[in-house]
Amino acid sequence: MANETVYNKFKTNSVNGTFDIDTDQVDIALCEGTLAAGAYDPDVADLTTLFAAMVEASGTGYAKKTSVSVTVQQDDTNDRAEVLIAAQTWTGADWGDATALVVIAYVDGTDANDYPISFHDAGFPITTNGGDLTVNFAGAGDNEVLYLT
Repeated sequence: MANETVYNKFKTNSVNGTFDIDTDQVDIALCEGTLAAGAYDPDVADLTTLFAAMVEASGTGYAKKTSVSVTVQQDDTNDRAEVLIAAQTWTGADWGDATALVVIAYVDGTDANDYPISFHDAGFPITTNGGDLTVNFAGAGDNEVLYLT
């Protein structure tokens, strides 16, 4: 089952100007283990809560992707804004199953203050085996991670 969630705290902080997705720091984490329903609850407001429901990956070749490049573009044809993130690669990935991906709003590097932007499990789980793991976002090669309509 594909769960795609945009978290409410991100929506609120984007609208009120607390967080600017194309200028503030955005990180990406992978999760491992059993997919927990609480992980994609849109009311999850911090990484401490999220990582209580899902475990962040750990092991050979894994590190949270920090300060990823984000672009925002207006799509008048489809009446939406698109958030684009380039494909991300974990080199020599060998930590077991990656079960989901979380895009993170960086506040200060602590799980209690940083919060999830979006949750994605389409295309997962992926079993790592020491090779490179590249995650491409949806959008027919344009790397859209979010559509805001």
